[in-house]
Amino acid sequence: MKRFIIGLVLLLVVCFVSAAVLAQQEGGTFTFALAKDAVNMDYIDGDDHSSGIIHNLIYDQLVQYDPFELLPAPELAKSWEWEDDGVTLTIHLEEGVQFQNGEPLTAEDVVYSFNRVLDEASASPMRGKFVEWLDRVVEVDDHTVQIICQFPFQVCFLYIAELHIVPKDLLDEIGREEFSKHPIGSGPFKYVEWIKGERLILERNDDYWMKKPYLETVIMKPIPELTVQALELETGGIDLVTEMAPADYLRLQNRQSLQFFTTSGSAYYYLAFNLAKAPMNDIRFRKAVYRSVDLTGAVGAVFQGGTAQRAYGVLPESLWASDYDYLRENIALEPSLNEARMLFEDLIADGVMQRDQKIVVWTPTDDTRRSLGTVIATGMKQAGFNVEAQPTEWGTFIPVLLRQGNPEGEWDIIILAWTGTSDPDNYLYPLFHGSNAIVGTTSNLALYSNSAVNVLLTEARREVNQEVREELYVEAQRIILSSYVQIPGFFKLTIHAAGPRVHGFVLDPQEYVGLCNQWSNVWVE
Repeated sequence: MKRFIIGLVLLLVVCFVSAAVLAQQEGGTFTFALAKDAVNMDYIDGDDHSSGIIHNLIYDQLVQYDPFELLPAPELAKSWEWEDDGVTLTIHLEEGVQFQNGEPLTAEDVVYSFNRVLDEASASPMRGKFVEWLDRVVEVDDHTVQIICQFPFQVCFLYIAELHIVPKDLLDEIGREEFSKHPIGSGPFKYVEWIKGERLILERNDDYWMKKPYLETVIMKPIPELTVQALELETGGIDLVTEMAPADYLRLQNRQSLQFFTTSGSAYYYLAFNLAKAPMNDIRFRKAVYRSVDLTGAVGAVFQGGTAQRAYGVLPESLWASDYDYLRENIALEPSLNEARMLFEDLIADGVMQRDQKIVVWTPTDDTRRSLGTVIATGMKQAGFNVEAQPTEWGTFIPVLLRQGNPEGEWDIIILAWTGTSDPDNYLYPLFHGSNAIVGTTSNLALYSNSAVNVLLTEARREVNQEVREELYVEAQRIILSSYVQIPGFFKLTIHAAGPRVHGFVLDPQEYVGLCNQWSNVWVE
């Protein structure tokens, strides 16, 4: 943390000196790359991280998380206070805010934005993040709302920060499907065009209430291959990458023409099993997969130069309640092909699976998860499994992942990532609470449910004493990981790199691309 703070201070000093030499320039086009294309322009349907990056540029939230302190900071909510009952959060809205179509943003729009997620008929992937703690949201006056929790829940800001405010009247008029094609928010940039797989274009919102963005146009290009992204950055084809392959990072990190922004990663990369199908629902199979792979060696080989840390649990080692040492020493399985083969033979002998039964390891096409999928499949083959790694384009991958048209699910094993924040609830509750074990979820994809874990996670989010909460989270995580429903993979160093003409960029530890907010207003020469 000390190194991170010193780095931020130096970065601020450099930016201050640069500003004295170069006057901030208005206009210009800023182009950045993502390894995966967005899924949907309406946050109610597109809960993936790539979509979220775009949503944060089009829409505003009530609060955002300060990238330096990782605490909730005002956005549309200019202030707030908890009432004496401990469950009512009163929020005072900024006045004079307009949506990009000129309509005023009022408390009615805020209430509507929450209700459309809570509505069971909406089938929103985000519903599970709110329904277990949120009782209702009420309009007090045009610029005041009250968020009423079902119980004292101080960490509700983690989820409030994920919800974007949309114009009620427009949605009532044009409907959800049309809105997803022509989204309107109150954010710094307006939607222009989206050619899937090629580019997404935004333009400046000249009437943005917070500040006028310097950039005139923003273009997002989906480029799955990280090496291609790095080459585009080197040659000036793009201005920013939000990921970088380890080999490219080692090659380019001392390139004076490029700017690097790094911090310890909060994204948890993991392998999950489809518990609705055999043999994945048998713990012997899951142990056999774990035993067949040298994860420590794989992470070290794929992520050279310390660009990733092997994960032994769901939480980053630096986060309270991580229980890192215990999980590493008592629950993580050492690689052993002999043990894996014995478990494989037991499964065949008991009729759980056939010897030639094909197992597919599904991954997105980005270099990170594709590489890990190859390592997993190679180890499983050595243990005797008939296995195939199947990198799949995101547009095809999502319907399979969400079990669309097939509640049991087509997939066997998946490799994904989950980006949390500064509280264990933001990792453990979405990924493992039984209330999220529903077809169509984007969090508890394995449909894992354990009554003891449900009780522990519910008690932990209701508890206000952090020491007690830590005990509850530690116990829950030990139960979860000892059943091997997930195999923790790694936490990757967050690396953003910008070209020489970019100024004013601030790294968001949650890996969003903040181009115009409380802390930044990016401009290009």
